[in-house]
This record gives sequence, structure tokens and C-alpha cells, in this order.
Amino acid sequence: MKVRVYWLILLLLMGCAKVRAISDVPEITPGDASFFPTLEALTDAPIVGGNKIAVLHNGDATFPAMLREIKNAKSSITFAQYLFKGGSLAREFALSFAERCQAGIKVYILLDSHGSSEAPEEIPAMMSKAGCQLQYFRRIRAPQVVLPWKLVQYNYRNHRRILVIDGRIGFTGGYGISDAWMGDGRTPDHWRDTNVRSGGQISASRFH
Repeated sequence: MKVRVYWLILLLLMGCAKVRAISDVPEITPGDASFFPTLEALTDAPIVGGNKIAVLHNGDATFPAMLREIKNAKSSITFAQYLFKGGSLAREFALSFAERCQAGIKVYILLDSHGSSEAPEEIPAMMSKAGCQLQYFRRIRAPQVVLPWKLVQYNYRNHRRILVIDGRIGFTGGYGISDAWMGDGRTPDHWRDTNVRSGGQISASRFH
């Protein structure tokens, strides 16, 4: 009985313990010297200046700009893509990559094995035959079939949508390389998406 009373008193005293006052965090505005260091610390990402950004709405604005920069590449092209299907758009990208490879440009391509599973074999074959360094992210392996609990790893997909030209021009957004993203997003059969073209050091850091 005494033990129970002891614990009851202890719990009551704990309930009366003084709570440390929470001090307000001082407001930081973009003009403050501590603004960018604080932002870097909170996001664990470097702040890179001297960049130019252009917002591209839908396929009509996005894909011609991407294909134009691919055509003008001078040294390297790095392309990571989740959704890469068949159709006229995928074929046009494949032809553009293949042409640049044959011109001596280094082309690195990473396709998600699930997101690109509907692409006809001749499309990736066209790029590989031209000399593009093409790899697939997380293809299904034998252990995943033999050991079913490993099959869940197949769902760990690469959802990147990134194109970097010569380490100085970059594109990213929500687009897929599929005819469903062509046009201006005004019909039920076409996606409406917002994408970005960047110029400057931020483009080179996309794959770091």
C-alpha cells in the first residue's frame, strides 16, 4: 500500500513540473545575411546562384525546347527518365540521341525498367546501336522471383525526369516521354504539366 501511495505522489509531482518556455524563432527575411545559410541548413541542399529559369507549360513548349538543345549539344547529354513509352515522341527522342552519339557526343541514358516497359524493343536498340550508354534502373532479378518477399523491391522506382546538356542546360518537371504529353494539355487524352528549363550551375548539379 505504501508503495502505491509513493508512486501516486511521484506522479503528481511530475505533473507539476515546470515546463521550459519555448522561445520564438526570430523571423528571417530574404534580405538577411543569415537567410541562405539557414535555408541550406534546413534543406540540406546548397544554394547555387547565377542561374536562369524558364517555366514551360505542357508538351508544346517543353519537347521542342528539349529536342533543340539535344541537337545543339557539344560535349555531353545526360538523360534520366521514368516514363518512356512507344509512339512518335519516344521515337523522335531516340533518333535525336542516336544522331548525337554518331556525331561523337557522349550520351548517358538511364531509363526506369518499369516506366519504359511498354517501349518497343527497336527504340532502345536504336540508341544502344548508335553508341549511347543506356542502362535500366532496377530490372527484375531471379532472386525476386524465387524469394517473393524480395519482389516488393521492384516497386522502388526511379521517378526522375531530368535532361542535362553539356552540364549547363537542364530540364525537369512532370513530363513523360509519351504521346499523351504532346500538345497543349487541352484535351482529355493529353496531360497538362508544368516543367522547367534551367541554365547555369544548377544544371550541372542535377545528377550529383
